[in-house]
Amino acid sequence: MKFIKRLFFLLAMMILLAGLGEGVYFYKTDPRLHFKKLTILDAHYVHQNQIEMACSPLLGKNIVELSLSRKTKQHFLQLFPEILDLHIAFQFPSTLILKLKEKKPVMLCISDTEKVEVSFDGTLLAHHPLQPSPVLAINPSANATENVKTALVPTDNFLSSLPKIEGLTPYTFKTKRLHPIITTKLNTLLAELAATLPKERLVIRLEHMWTCASMASDELTLVKSSDIPIKMGTLDTFHTQCQSLAVFLTDPVSQDSSKPIHYIDMRIPDKIIVGYE
Repeated sequence: MKFIKRLFFLLAMMILLAGLGEGVYFYKTDPRLHFKKLTILDAHYVHQNQIEMACSPLLGKNIVELSLSRKTKQHFLQLFPEILDLHIAFQFPSTLILKLKEKKPVMLCISDTEKVEVSFDGTLLAHHPLQPSPVLAINPSANATENVKTALVPTDNFLSSLPKIEGLTPYTFKTKRLHPIITTKLNTLLAELAATLPKERLVIRLEHMWTCASMASDELTLVKSSDIPIKMGTLDTFHTQCQSLAVFLTDPVSQDSSKPIHYIDMRIPDKIIVGYE
């Protein structure tokens, strides 16, 4: 009796293992599970065609394995610095789903030829030519792409709400990221202005091309919304100057209200020079 029970148990295990083996074989070889279609969600700065090209080496691979593999995620994060994080899923039989979490712009950097949305880490997110360029029609690729959101055009209101940095050269925007030292300088400026002058809509105007050398060598000017230049000098005294400027702008006694201000000069220590029209 025990022998018969053991025999039935062994037969059941053999059938189970055979079924599992057939399932694995089906999972590995069935062409219906091969990656053929792509769905992209929440893509604003990364263009659809660029993502499709990045998917070319993955075509024909198993969609379940692609969605679970860390290498797939790293593949996209390395190619597109605009992406902060990425969720990968699949939909049977052959669709890979990419849900992007993109970096957000924190400043608008402006050169003579274009303005560029820049993230906190210096990643260049979107380029906007100062002279409008013709719109080119792009033919869809051979790979079917469904439910795609790409390259949303920002409104003027959105761009105008970003802090503005003027005076950078077009050469600064030739790579995908600003130089880390320049990024650190710009973030320092924006953080100081947000802390000491939160209600002032000030444009930062760089007086000459910034280098990656000492912060103290960088001259800059702030520009109020009424086009009043405020000469701030260098970054090494920027914190003290911002505090003095905040007091000056909020103290009507220190200003001659009968005349419009032409410029403000903060470059002399412990003094504020005001030019009136």
